Amino acid sequence: MIIINGAGIAGLTLANALQLKNIDFMLIEKSEHLHAIGAGILLQNNGLAILECLGVTQFIKGFAVSQMSMGFHKHIN
Repeated sequence: MIIINGAGIAGLTLANALQLKNIDFMLIEKSEHLHAIGAGILLQNNGLAILECLGVTQFIKGFAVSQMSMGFHKHIN
């Protein structure tokens, strides 16, 4: 069993990946309730590639998502 400390973006992404692979895990979060705080999330190109591999990019389509690197900016529809 894998123990994940924190239900932030990294912890939830790892939990999703483990669940897709049928690997047992336990997610530990100190907050009693999960809620949106209105903050933006910045993902580098590798992070977007991981979401694509996990097959979850269709769930973020329609939101303001941009891919950026040095001297390059691509808006994802």
